[in-house]
Amino acid sequence: AILAEVLTGAAWELLPVAAGWCAVLRGPSHIDEESLLLALLEQGYLAHPGYYYDLPFPVSLVVSLLTPPADLRAGLAA
Repeated sequence: AILAEVLTGAAWELLPVAAGWCAVLRGPSHIDEESLLLALLEQGYLAHPGYYYDLPFPVSLVVSLLTPPADLRAGLAA
């Protein structure tokens, strides 16, 4: 629910989640995935790049759904 709420109107798309502890976000192709991940890391937020999972999108992030809600919301807003 938090992901859908935070991403409403955003350039990022939440891909369908059937089960599990992670969610996949597909981003706009003009973003440099590595630069984004490094910027998030500098701010204290962690996410996996989509290429770790051989995702077919040029820009995607995999985020944990085990993250405390307030931290997840802050990380998505960053």
